[in-house]
Amino acid sequence: NLSSAAARQARAGMSAYSSGKAAIDRFTEAVAEEEKSAGIVVMALSPGMVDSGTQALVRSTPVERMPASENNRRAAGAGKFNSPEHVAQHLLKIAFDPASRPQGFLYIVPNQY
Repeated sequence: NLSSAAARQARAGMSAYSSGKAAIDRFTEAVAEEEKSAGIVVMALSPGMVDSGTQALVRSTPVERMPASENNRRAAGAGKFNSPEHVAQHLLKIAFDPASRPQGFLYIVPNQY
């Protein structure tokens, strides 16, 4: 499942997104617990800020409509986004290298910057 830092950090203007991601985290955690005895690994991946179409939309939104957009514009200007390729490398690593999987249900992709 795809998580987000927004599940763990509240920001004005992002209540629906944040609560949806928090629900994904709890769902993933519960299913991981339910399936543990069957040897099934269930995880959520939190990719960090990724340069994507969604991020471009957030950055173009006026701060009056979405206060978090200013933070995202600053992060983009400072080059503090993970590339999709960086996130994919980590996803493949945890999918195909069991030794690299963290304990627990959530994998937070380390920032590449």
